[in-house]
Amino acid sequence: MFLILFLLAGLCYAAAFAQSLLSLKLGRPHGGRAQYAFEILGLLFQTSAIIIRGVQIGNIPITNPYEVIEFIAWLCVLTHLFLVSVCKLSLSAIFVLPLAILLTILPVMCPVFSKYMASYQEIQVLTLISLIHAISALSTYVALFFAAIFAVMGLLQRRNLKTRSNSVIAKDLQPLVALERYMRHSIYFGLLLMALSLVFGVVAAFYRELSAGFIIKYSGGVLVFFCIATLNILAYKNRISSAKLSKFVVALFIFALLMLIPIELKNVIL
Repeated sequence: MFLILFLLAGLCYAAAFAQSLLSLKLGRPHGGRAQYAFEILGLLFQTSAIIIRGVQIGNIPITNPYEVIEFIAWLCVLTHLFLVSVCKLSLSAIFVLPLAILLTILPVMCPVFSKYMASYQEIQVLTLISLIHAISALSTYVALFFAAIFAVMGLLQRRNLKTRSNSVIAKDLQPLVALERYMRHSIYFGLLLMALSLVFGVVAAFYRELSAGFIIKYSGGVLVFFCIATLNILAYKNRISSAKLSKFVVALFIFALLMLIPIELKNVIL
């Protein structure tokens, strides 16, 4: 049942994304009520699936990588709806929804997913520590993802101000100061989340045999942590212009993503 709900959630996110693109093509600033209705419906489907899975296994449904991926997709959509309602960042849908579709549907279509869903692991203390480590790390990438969105929007707004553009995108973008503030806050939260992940990773390493995959992933996390820390220091001390900071944030997200995908694929295959 919950697999069908995950699939329905992905289809609702796809419908919301299509509505967003159609509205943008027609010259409207956002997808309107239809887009948000599909997105909220998808979130309800996904929330129901997570709850049903949790009741089925009698535990928090984050006992394997595929459940964690669904949780991250749910977190992305929830965060996006919050940003739309509070910050009025409706244009962010064209960036967030493709990721939500990918993270929601692909695990369900993966043959290994059904094997994981047929069983579950009892959550022990060490397992819980490892899960906090993994969720914190993945949440860091979510924070970097939103930081990159704000950075791209800031670069677009900066160009619009120079050219005095009156396009649909220009009208829907937030003021440059607000976008830069959101970007700085996102990389700051990314730093805190990665620090939390590294701490719990060290704790977990004391109680289990270290594998090559864990060492590689942890080393990658340390590298990302120092990159985020460097950007936060430069931003705090105003040693770098906002335009350059935005470009570095986008580059860091792409770098982190390219580093994360091969490691996770290797873990799934092995």
